Amino acid sequence: MPRSIYDTLILSVFDSEEHLAKKLNEYQPHQLQGYTSSIYDLSQLAIAGKLRISPKRITVGGEKLTRSMEGAIRRVWDVPIYDFYQASESSFIAIRQPGSDEMNIITDLNILEVLDEENLPALDDQPGRVVLTNLYNYTLPIIRYQLGDYATLGKATDASPVATIKDIRGRASDPLPVILQDGRIGEINPHIGFYVPGLEKYQLVSVRPDLVRIDYIATANLDSSIAEEFQRILDLKVASKTKFEVRRVARIASDPRTGKVPLIVTKHRAKAGRTQLQYKNEVYRIIQSNVDRRQTYENRNNLQKHIPPAPPAQEAIRAECFNSTGRFVEFSREDVERSIPARFEKMVRISPQNIAVKTEQTAITYDELNGAANRLAQAIIVKQGTEQVPIMLVFDDVIQGITAILGVLKAGKSYVAVDSSLPPERIRFIARDCATTMLITNGANLFMCKQLSGGDMEVLNLENMLAGGPDDNISLELSPDAQACVYYTSGSTGRPKGVVQTHRGILHRVMVYTSVFHLCADDRITFLHSYSATSSMHHLFGSILTGAGLYPFNAKSGAGRLMASWLIRERITVYHSIPLIFRQMVSSLADAEIIAQLRTINLSAAPMSIDDLELYKKHFRPSCILVHLLGGAENGFICAYFMNHQTKVTENPVPVGFSLPDKEVMVVNGEGASVDFDE
Repeated sequence: MPRSIYDTLILSVFDSEEHLAKKLNEYQPHQLQGYTSSIYDLSQLAIAGKLRISPKRITVGGEKLTRSMEGAIRRVWDVPIYDFYQASESSFIAIRQPGSDEMNIITDLNILEVLDEENLPALDDQPGRVVLTNLYNYTLPIIRYQLGDYATLGKATDASPVATIKDIRGRASDPLPVILQDGRIGEINPHIGFYVPGLEKYQLVSVRPDLVRIDYIATANLDSSIAEEFQRILDLKVASKTKFEVRRVARIASDPRTGKVPLIVTKHRAKAGRTQLQYKNEVYRIIQSNVDRRQTYENRNNLQKHIPPAPPAQEAIRAECFNSTGRFVEFSREDVERSIPARFEKMVRISPQNIAVKTEQTAITYDELNGAANRLAQAIIVKQGTEQVPIMLVFDDVIQGITAILGVLKAGKSYVAVDSSLPPERIRFIARDCATTMLITNGANLFMCKQLSGGDMEVLNLENMLAGGPDDNISLELSPDAQACVYYTSGSTGRPKGVVQTHRGILHRVMVYTSVFHLCADDRITFLHSYSATSSMHHLFGSILTGAGLYPFNAKSGAGRLMASWLIRERITVYHSIPLIFRQMVSSLADAEIIAQLRTINLSAAPMSIDDLELYKKHFRPSCILVHLLGGAENGFICAYFMNHQTKVTENPVPVGFSLPDKEVMVVNGEGASVDFDE
């Protein structure tokens, strides 16, 4: 809470009971806010007569509020308790109001799904895995996170029109048991944190209540620093009868279901009551019974209903946006079976003087981009040979980043694109994880990259590498199955994870995207992503592999009037963003203002609304179509719904339409059986 409005006292979960009681008795708070276990611990201090306060409201979060914990708190302070469902992926997922058994999902900030083991929506009143999409990321793409929680989906309410959730279990970390100075068993909150420079990952293993093992990963030996830090925490908790040992390890196993490392692991017998493992076994039995029912159903009905391809009416709308110049070059299946450099060089031969990339500061033609990429490729081969190895790219300049991508691919290597704005520790982790020995950057980031390399990588300046050498194509024979790149996730649910893409995989995505929208050399395509984001692939390669122009714009600098003016000034023809950015841009236009040159507006990554359709009709010509796309990181875009000025949609959300070429999409019910149309 802002200190300019509230007089706030902040206490640490590491503080001793005596210190907490003393501070709070002096302070006499009107409101208590904190981790669920911390507030519960305070209630126990009050029962013991050590804490004498009378708060008027209590807010808890970060951990599950059990009925017994809530009862204990209410017995001491009979005041409203607001229970927030929170995670590192989203600070406010849902809230349970006083007197309610279910939590209202905060739908303005999140999309929450409850899925079974087959990734199907869980049956009514049956538990399933919680999958979350938060809607307020600062960067794209918007990502679905598997939280590792289990919950049951409830009914919709006025406060939560989509649904409510209840009975959240399975995620909350057990506290770390310790033996206090007086011999009692105490606990250290699971939100414990080490502050040791160089520490990459750690796990606390409770071997016995009086013995803790600390496993950690770091490039250097940090045994003494970690021991000192953990001893400090034990001293704060007055847990002098707890012993511990420190081990530096090469690997700490992640939970295979969530990809996260459990912070606390208990090896000895847990307290009485249902454990997390017992609960997961119960969930598994329920899900297995659903699978058995599903298999029985499918044995008697093998006819599966798939989302059909676009009908003639949809194809007619799609055709309205095609360029009339006849410069569309088919993206053939033969091209998919070659390589990214081969397709790019084909575009260079067809449109050498076309603008390939244009920023606010500069522009580069296809011929210039190809020559620069060839010079870079030659320099890379001189240093690395033709062996297939990953090379890290760290740039803040889009043209330099794309030049480096093409140069690396032409040299037969794979690239690992990293945005220079990432924290140095994140860049260093990615470099180690992908096992690269070479990093290419520009002069602006050279010093930073050399510092973070630690001597383990050769750090090269792109500007120097482009200074000489031939512009001729190298024309290496590359397999379509060769690794083209590794994109890393944001790491907001833990450490970043690398996702490998092959030449064939990228080319197939671009083939579908190009064919659907007839992308060609006359197009000017928006690029609102970081070049290092997975979602950038469609736009980046969808432009330079079709002869179109790629036009980057920093949406963070202003998605309103600045973007609208830029679209008009640069005569953009293909626009693609999430619906929110589109709304911000269009809302800045005057009532009668029209953006005339756009031929297609593509919205994805979040549901479209009827209001978006009406904004499109108001500010864009009938020759421009609006498209709602559905897709994912695993398989690109799979469905599309094409709309024009005659399209009428009567209820939200706007449909995602029909399956795209080479995509087979099926909608199933809770039992895994195909549903009929309109179900």
